[in-house]
Amino acid sequence: MEGETATLSCTTSDLTTPVTWRCKNMPLLNGDKYEIRKEGKLNLLLIHNVDPDDSGIYSCDTGDMQSSANLTVTELAPYFEEELQAVEAEEGGTAFLSCELSKPGVPVQWSKGRLPLRPNRKYQMKQDGCVFQLHILELKSEDSGSYSCQAGCVETTASVSVKAKVLIEKKPRDTVIMEGEMATLSCTTSDLTTPVTWRRNNMPLLNG
Repeated sequence: MEGETATLSCTTSDLTTPVTWRCKNMPLLNGDKYEIRKEGKLNLLLIHNVDPDDSGIYSCDTGDMQSSANLTVTELAPYFEEELQAVEAEEGGTAFLSCELSKPGVPVQWSKGRLPLRPNRKYQMKQDGCVFQLHILELKSEDSGSYSCQAGCVETTASVSVKAKVLIEKKPRDTVIMEGEMATLSCTTSDLTTPVTWRRNNMPLLNG
C-alpha cells in the first residue's frame, strides 16, 4: 500500500556472497529510499514510503545467478486533511475558501451547488502543494450558497454567506443649539438590524 515499507528477500547458498539489488536493471544503493541488509544467508531490500512509481520488477543478483520478483504498489485514495470552513463576507468584498489534500498531484473540481466552476473574473483558483484555494471576487448576494471541492471520490463542502453592505441613507445634520439644551442627532441605515457606533472626534461614545 502507498506510504508503507515494502520488504523483498532472497536467500543465498552461503553466508558471505554479496548481492546487488536492481530495479529496471539499475543497481540500488543504501539511502533514505532503499535499505539493504544481509543477515547470514538472508538478503533483504526494504523500500521505504512506497508510491505507485516504485512498482516494477526487482532482482537480487549474485553475479552468477539472478532472482526476480514483481512489486505492485496500490495507490492510496486521497482524503482532505483540512476541510472547507464556512465563510461570511461583506457584499463587494472577496470570500476565501481553502482546503488541504493528503497528497499532491491530485486534480480537484470546484463547484457551487452542483454547477462546476471555471477560472474567470469572478473566481480565482489557486494551488500551493496540497493546499487549494478558491477566491470569490466582487461578492453579491447571489454568491451566497454551498461551495464544494472534489478530488476523485472525496469532497468537502462549506457555505458562503454574503452580508449586504449597510449604507447610511440619511446622514446626521449640522446642528446649532443653545448651551444647556439637549441636542439630538439622527441617521438612517439601509437595514433594520445593523448596530451603529456614534463617535465624537473619532472616539466612540457610550451610554451614560
